[in-house]
Amino acid sequence: MKETTDSFDRPHLWYDLVDLTRQVLAKYANQLFYNVIEAYQSHDVHEVTVLSQRFLDLVEDLDTLLACHDGFLLGPWLDSAIQLAQNEEQKRQFEWNARTQITMWFDNTDEEASLLRDYGMNNR
Repeated sequence: MKETTDSFDRPHLWYDLVDLTRQVLAKYANQLFYNVIEAYQSHDVHEVTVLSQRFLDLVEDLDTLLACHDGFLLGPWLDSAIQLAQNEEQKRQFEWNARTQITMWFDNTDEEASLLRDYGMNNR
């Protein structure tokens, strides 16, 4: 007999579902952003207002979506890095590394400016 399992028991399925939905909404957000720019350049105040609100609503939707899975939360990400540390100095360094990886990867100074440009839209 074939055993059946409920999809709620498959955490990888839920991760993939959230990630796929995030990617689709990110693509839509990018298009909305360009539409806001076009409306602004056309001096269409009403359209800028409508599209901007749509964009802000979408950001809230993305926040709600990503809060549905621990794999997209900051806390578990930081905890997993800190748990690798063997002393207090490593805890501080590993937490800093984890935070830096999701923000800018390295110091962004005038002498060594970040070459990352619109990296957030690099949806594989």
